[in-house]
Amino acid sequence: MPASTSPPPARRWPRRWLRASESATTDRQSGQVCGWTKANFQGRRASYRPGNLGCHELTGADRSVSNQTKYRVVLRSGVNCGDGKSIVLTPGHYIDNAPWAVKYVEIWGK
Repeated sequence: MPASTSPPPARRWPRRWLRASESATTDRQSGQVCGWTKANFQGRRASYRPGNLGCHELTGADRSVSNQTKYRVVLRSGVNCGDGKSIVLTPGHYIDNAPWAVKYVEIWGK
């Protein structure tokens, strides 16, 4: 079966998980996906500037993620990119306490 070139369908998540940009993300540079190893934007921080669309392994397992890009991103929990649970973050949104460790980020067109 050929690899899919379209993003997975968006899922509805509890409002307490997904939030629009607020003070926690205003100091992040535009055009980046930022991840933190702990909830509530604590712990080690890493920034990912999307150079290519597609799936990318994160350098660590993140618990907080902010999407300051113009792209829709999918956060994944699996051992491979298409595996595990997923959460969709639209541009300008973040999750401050993911229900599981985020190991991959898929970056899709607008």
